[in-house]
Amino acid sequence: MPKTVTVFGATGHQGGAVARALARDPASFVVRGITRDVQQEVKVDDLKNSGVAVIQCDLDNPNSIRMALNDADACFVVTYTDFNEPNCIEKEIQRGKNIADACVMANVPHVIYSTQLHTTRVKGIEVRHQVAKAEIEDYFKSKGLPVTCFLVPCYYENFYDFLKPMRVNGNNFVLGKQPPPRLQPL
Repeated sequence: MPKTVTVFGATGHQGGAVARALARDPASFVVRGITRDVQQEVKVDDLKNSGVAVIQCDLDNPNSIRMALNDADACFVVTYTDFNEPNCIEKEIQRGKNIADACVMANVPHVIYSTQLHTTRVKGIEVRHQVAKAEIEDYFKSKGLPVTCFLVPCYYENFYDFLKPMRVNGNNFVLGKQPPPRLQPL
């Protein structure tokens, strides 16, 4: 009997890769890809064509998350920071906590969480989106969930979008765009 795995962040690079990889083995896995927006047609269609059942979920609502986790044997969680959203870090942390709370309510047997180092603890430097993921990891663990934490510092796909090298003159390149003023280093 195949195991049901719920993948949060399925329309992103990492969550999408996990969902598609698991869906390649339908004898072993039934994959639910969770997204906040099923209107992302290209990404959603790609997942559906790969055998992933795509489900829209309100990450601000633990009951919506709980429904998405119904009868899940495991879940993979990657949280997302939209730097254009006001209070983006606080929202990411709250959404991660909502997922953890829903996993407890649903008695999910195993959680795999994509985390980051708590840079403030490790180096005394605050990299807000990394600290957010580390704080969510702490919350998952505090809930007593059976969790495996997975850490990837940078994804090569980033070099195709927001870190895409840009030619500045001759053969000189810079990576990506400069951060908006509100994100400038201290």
